[in-house]
Amino acid sequence: MNNVAGDALDGAPVAVPASALFRPIALAALEGRDTIYRAVAVALALTIGISLALPRSFTATGEFVPQSGRSQSNLTGIAAQLGVNLQQGDLGQTPAFYAALLDADELLGWVADDTVPRAAGGTAPRMVADVLGATSDDPNKRRDEAVREIRRRMISSDDQKTGIVSFSIWARNPSDAAGLGSAIVRAVDRFNVESRHTQASAERRSSEQQLVETGKELRNAEDRLEQFLQTNREYRSSPDLAFAEDRLARDVTLRQQVFATVSSAYEQAKIDEARDTPAIAVVNHPAPPARADSRHLLFRAIAAGLLALVFGAALVYFRKFGYATAAQVVEADADITIAQAIELLAVDFRNPRTTVRRLLPKQRAR
Repeated sequence: MNNVAGDALDGAPVAVPASALFRPIALAALEGRDTIYRAVAVALALTIGISLALPRSFTATGEFVPQSGRSQSNLTGIAAQLGVNLQQGDLGQTPAFYAALLDADELLGWVADDTVPRAAGGTAPRMVADVLGATSDDPNKRRDEAVREIRRRMISSDDQKTGIVSFSIWARNPSDAAGLGSAIVRAVDRFNVESRHTQASAERRSSEQQLVETGKELRNAEDRLEQFLQTNREYRSSPDLAFAEDRLARDVTLRQQVFATVSSAYEQAKIDEARDTPAIAVVNHPAPPARADSRHLLFRAIAAGLLALVFGAALVYFRKFGYATAAQVVEADADITIAQAIELLAVDFRNPRTTVRRLLPKQRAR
């Protein structure tokens, strides 16, 4: 059972039920309701005024789908039978990977180093760091400031079912918001292109080495078949020699297929290494938003009003009771009863103009 300690008249501590404190505290709050009204009114006025005075923000959104990597060769299985690994990695990462990529320092650094078109009336593009308000003269610190600001303004998400990666970023005008969104799309595409170039370069070097090795193996197989045919010109008359010739011929044929597979992979890797086509499909390109973001006035007003209500009630309590103990609060005689307090509240709500005039400061007589 919850108890509140108090002091009796004789100085001995007594237990005061917490429920007994409700009536005197509620009566004190109702008696000092004008103070609470003023606190709520001031809080609402400040909240609405500050919200209206702050500059508007505009949010641009973008959506893209990562394209999957190129398909593997149909002859890869033949090469695998001989221990030649031609498996090619797939750069089509999951949507969750790209949602996390949008928060990577390196990618955001590319965005910070990019430019956005100047707003209406201008010609030359502006650096993203300037748009975001980076002030440091040091290039590295300036870049870090821009990265932190991009991370603060941007929200990203992914849809595992559709594979679509979405993001949004806000700025102080529609043109800058769309420019920042376009810079993010370019940075993601740059990551994909560079990653594909890196992988294609590694595959080209690997395929080149495998091409040399499979070429040697093919020549060795051909040499063995040639030597057999030169030594055994009448091999068809002997079942054993015919079987040996067939086995050597099959080995040459298989080596030729592997060599053709490795050669095709090598040529494809060279093409991919030089390819610079976009690696993402943009579903929704960031465009200048037609409307400004909501100020959320209702939510802010409700939150400010509730905080002011608590503050005003606490102020009224300390004005009436100060640091009195629980027993002293319970024993304090209220100036009004519960019924009177409820009636006063009803009158206040029925006559709001009278209540407002009462709350306004009174003018002194001249």
